[in-house]
Amino acid sequence: MQPTRVTVLSGVALAGALLLAPTGAANAAMANRSPTVNKPPSPAYDDACWGDGSVAAQQSTACRDAALAAINNAHAAEGVRPIRLPRNYWSLSVDKQLFVITDLERTSRGLRPLQGLTRQLDSWAATGARHNTDPTAIGWRLSSGAQIRSWASNWAADYNSLTADYSWMYLDGWGGSRATTSNLDCTSPRAQGCWGHRDNILAQFSGSRSVIGGTGHVMRGWDGYFNSYSELLLQYSGHRPAFDYTWSDATTAGAR
Repeated sequence: MQPTRVTVLSGVALAGALLLAPTGAANAAMANRSPTVNKPPSPAYDDACWGDGSVAAQQSTACRDAALAAINNAHAAEGVRPIRLPRNYWSLSVDKQLFVITDLERTSRGLRPLQGLTRQLDSWAATGARHNTDPTAIGWRLSSGAQIRSWASNWAADYNSLTADYSWMYLDGWGGSRATTSNLDCTSPRAQGCWGHRDNILAQFSGSRSVIGGTGHVMRGWDGYFNSYSELLLQYSGHRPAFDYTWSDATTAGAR
């Protein structure tokens, strides 16, 4: 029997008032309406990704290919162009993979990408992954001196970076019962917590160009089988922080 994958609603905050809310990223309009129902992955990838219960199965070509095909089929159903991973996607660190797939979900819908990953935000995200919870921004200034304007974060337990994205984007609503709903804050068909992860990924952050990311993961971090994945999306004003990976790096390698 397979263990249960879970997603937990994101933490959300805006400068001056910290809150946890079952809506999208703070002070942001959504670029797309949330789906009315979950979209089971097609092709289904659970069997390929579960395999013999090993990390190798989670990272197998069959699992990866099925997950990417499921994402692009979900895009087609929404009238969104397909994504193309950078040529080196599976050679990137897991943390960079999470950043890339999040930006691909954004840019394929006409939203500005996150500029890049910073070590500071990666550290905050890693703390969330270690504790199987939504990461949080610490304080209201970055190490560069920039002011934090707003932030949002996601956490999930899943097979790999693409299946985590699929859960956040296309399986974030009511599943018919509490037992079949992976988003723990989606407690009924109309609960405020439904589609919170998707809302965060697709947040416009008031149109700001100054939005950056941090990501983290722990292999086998949940139930001794699923991996723990976390991401932090943050809007800032002021001096731009140093990046250790950028969206430009991804597009140079063919991301689209």
